[in-house]
This record gives sequence, C-alpha cells and structure tokens, in this order.
Amino acid sequence: MYSSRFLAVVAISCGCGVVACGSVSDASLNDSRAGSGGVGGTDADPAGGSGGIGGTSGVAGTAGTNQEPWEAFLDSVMDDYCSAMTPCCAAAGVATNPMCGTQRGAAKERFANLIARGSVQFDPSGTEACLAALQMSYTDCAPNTFSTIDERFCPEVFVPQVPVGAPCDDSFECQTLPGDDLAKCLGSQCFSGKASAALGDPCNYTCLPVAPGMTQCIGTIHRTGAGQCAYADGLACGVDGVCVGLLGEGERECGNFGCEENLQCVGGTCIPKLPTGSTCSFDRECIEGDWCSSGTCAERKQVGEACTDGTSMCYCSLGTCREPEYAAWGLLCN
Repeated sequence: MYSSRFLAVVAISCGCGVVACGSVSDASLNDSRAGSGGVGGTDADPAGGSGGIGGTSGVAGTAGTNQEPWEAFLDSVMDDYCSAMTPCCAAAGVATNPMCGTQRGAAKERFANLIARGSVQFDPSGTEACLAALQMSYTDCAPNTFSTIDERFCPEVFVPQVPVGAPCDDSFECQTLPGDDLAKCLGSQCFSGKASAALGDPCNYTCLPVAPGMTQCIGTIHRTGAGQCAYADGLACGVDGVCVGLLGEGERECGNFGCEENLQCVGGTCIPKLPTGSTCSFDRECIEGDWCSSGTCAERKQVGEACTDGTSMCYCSLGTCREPEYAAWGLLCN
C-alpha cells in the first residue's frame, strides 16, 4: 500500500560503509529512507509483550491556531507514534521517551523547508488513509514496528517532486521509478531502488540482523533499480553486485559478510573466525558469542551484568546487559 522509505538499523562498528539501523550509514546515507525495520538516520517485543498499545488520534484540527494543514497531520502522526511507543519504552525500563519530543520539532523544521522550496508537496486527500494504516501497524512492541519515525510520513501525503538522477538535499524529495520502493538522496543525487532482492538479483547492500527485529544494511555501491540481500535468508551482495548464497570455508570471492556463520572473509576467501583469546581488531573477526575487547576476542557478558552503553560487550541498555529485545528498545527510546 505504502512504499517503504527507510530501512532501520542499529549502528555498530563494522569497519566499512553502513547504510542505516539509528543513525547510520556510509556518510552519504544519513538521510536515507526505506524498508523494513531498525533505528534510522535523520535524513532517518520485549519478552512477554506490552499488554496493549492504547488508543490513537485522528488528524488534528487547526481552528484557532496558526498551524498549516501539514503541521496538523504531522502532529497527529507523532501523537499516535509516541502514545503507542510509551508502554514499550516502559517495559524496556525507560520511563520516558525524550526522542519523541526531539523528533517532532526536527520533523516540522525539515518539512517546512521542503515544502517552502517546492521539493515536497502536501496532499491532504491521503491523510486519513495514512493514519488508519499506521494505527493498524501498532500491534505489539516489536522494535521493527517503531524503527524510524521517517517511514510514518506517508509519501502519498508528503509527495516527492524531485525525479531520479536530479540534484537533492533530502531523501524525502526523491521520487521512485515504477516497480521500486526505495528512495534515497545519495551524493546529492536522487536514487531509486528496491528494499529487497532475491538470489541472482542486482544488489547494492547486504542486510545483517543486529538484534531481534532490527537490521543493518552494509554496502558501498548505489545503482538505480538494485536491491538489498538479506543475510537471514542466506544471501549476500556479491562482489559483482548480484545476490549470491553465503559461502563455506575455503570458498573465494566472498566480499564483506558473504560467508556462512562463524566464518569471515579475509583476502576474498572464507576462513574460520577467531576463537576466544585471539588477537582481533573488529568484533566480526571473533566467533559468534564473542566480541573484540581491547584487541582480544572475549565472551560477551550475560544478561543482568553491568556493562558500558555504546559497546558490544552485550546488548547493553542503560548500563545493564539486557535481552536483545529490551536492548533494542533502550536504543529506540533514547
């Protein structure tokens, strides 16, 4: 129904260009929009469930205010988003959700600029359908549901006016070609592509799971019409820009993240990852369950142990190792 605009991801240290998961990317992708899940750039269930999401609002009225119609719609989107997100943040141990207030102001400033220069047009005829579809999506506390506020601003309402290949400053300006569902402003030029790709399809990125319901897409090539290969489906974007199956030990031409679990690509060949206690430079060099701690592969900490936020010693949220779902919520809510 609605074309997806941003693949959300959680930013992690990978030693290469990154598209997206919460503040992401290779540098040119910080305002990318697209796809299915993670924490997005700006130009971006916990165990046991949440016990319900709560009510939602209609389009806000404008009588007695100086609001433009697009501002009233944006407020309605943000009201619903933040109200639905609040119990999920509470379940993750985050009592408040300061990000909602920050995002509201930033979104208003962003769209005011886009509308003023005519690169985005507001179409009020689609507001009710957009809100209804968004309200239907708030069914549980899967991080995927709330990965980025960007994908809540329906392109049927905020209609992009800049064609593929033309100069741009923001991904919301960019149109897509027929059959595509991914729009980005890359290197100050509008790009159109696909949020997914199958075996043998042209590709730009490999999308890696970084937490339940959250994905990070990595790549350095940007070709119109190409898609994103899902590691969870046993696929990676190969060195020739085509989705290929993951390679086994000793197989060559693997590219970044093109090897099976517990293998790494070194010099174009899949070799075993390093065991605990080995010297390392990056987390991805160590076997599953380990991280690179001060140059040495070490076992990740366990749920409940103290940790340092922003590190990969565990799914760390607010100084405590959490279940992956809760850690994801800690990132989303803050």
